[in-house]
Amino acid sequence: MRLCLILICLFVSTMALAKSTVANNLQNITNQYLIQHRINEGATAIELTVRLPKGKTRTFYSGLTAYQKGSPLSRSNLFKIGSITKSFVTVLILQLEAEGKLNINDPITRYLPQYPKWKDVTIKQLLNMTSGIYPFVDSKGFRTTFKNNTAKQFTSKDLIAYAYNNPKCGLSNKVACPTVFKPGASYEYSNTNYVLAGMIIEKITGQPLSEVLQKRLLNKFKLRNTFYLPYMVTRLPKRYAKFNIPKRMAKEYHSDPLSKTRPENDTTDYNLSWAGPAGAMVSNTRDITKWIYALFSGKVLPAKQFKKMTSLVCMNPRSCQLGAPITIKAIEGPGYALGLLGSNASLGPIWSYEGRTFGSRVIYYWMPEVDILVTAAVNSSSNYDIDNLALLLSRAVKYLINVKPVSSFEH
Repeated sequence: MRLCLILICLFVSTMALAKSTVANNLQNITNQYLIQHRINEGATAIELTVRLPKGKTRTFYSGLTAYQKGSPLSRSNLFKIGSITKSFVTVLILQLEAEGKLNINDPITRYLPQYPKWKDVTIKQLLNMTSGIYPFVDSKGFRTTFKNNTAKQFTSKDLIAYAYNNPKCGLSNKVACPTVFKPGASYEYSNTNYVLAGMIIEKITGQPLSEVLQKRLLNKFKLRNTFYLPYMVTRLPKRYAKFNIPKRMAKEYHSDPLSKTRPENDTTDYNLSWAGPAGAMVSNTRDITKWIYALFSGKVLPAKQFKKMTSLVCMNPRSCQLGAPITIKAIEGPGYALGLLGSNASLGPIWSYEGRTFGSRVIYYWMPEVDILVTAAVNSSSNYDIDNLALLLSRAVKYLINVKPVSSFEH
């Protein structure tokens, strides 16, 4: 019955744009993704925002906000954006550098002296994942605690303690603290890095990260549907009441492809404090599209700091030395910048990121040489081997580059 309702919703959303060829085709691409992948990925809803050359932007919606009692997905709904949060935190650090309040080559202990074992780690190494600092999410202590209590309210200090006090560092549990490798000598993704970066921002500004984000970025760039929420969405501070966030969140599900029932896990109200500055923001694809375009059009950072933000290091050992500086036109596969991923393709450079949480995925592609920006969000998480969200963006882009000219949704 629920499948029938979702299919009806898809049919209606397509018919609503029948007079617009480009829009109609993009809506069909969005609908087809949900039809093809809703079962194996455990999703009920997806949205796609497309920004064309010359700035025209439109969002396409498919599906329902929940398996039970869901309504058609719409512009009012929100998704957890996961590690796309890192681009916001990076920008704050670089803004503070531009103001002379820090240098990204400073050791982190200049601002966080309580962690002397990390005295050789710099802020830049936090941001480009070359610090070697252990990922707290791999700690047995964190995993046990969160599994037993997904409502737990973590502080940044709590999360850092799982990494700093862990007796064995490194995914193989064979490398001793303080770091998995000598800082700067390699690359390893670690959310601990960005929790530390958030703490540095709070130390320098004397304000909570939520306030710094709001004043410096969300208000300035009119990101009215973007919030930093390291809480349970049903237990938000009173200041968020006017935004009606709990009712706007699309229900979120964690998908297990081996399970015989779906949804396996409603993760909507998992406490986002576990992600903190590394991934505790919520938004929609329209705001993320607006944010990424503002960032790459030079409206957010001075040129010097933007150049630093887009400097890449190797994250693919098959083509280069892990952690070594690389250029975007000389790499195979993606390289890691400061809160961004960069890669080279037939269309030229592609800047991207996929943010994942327990129950959502949000991804964007920005292709400056063809001036196309696409962002998608889906209300499920899944194993990487069945995550096909990038395929949706690829299909949309492939279609758009064959439309001549691709400047309007109305032809």
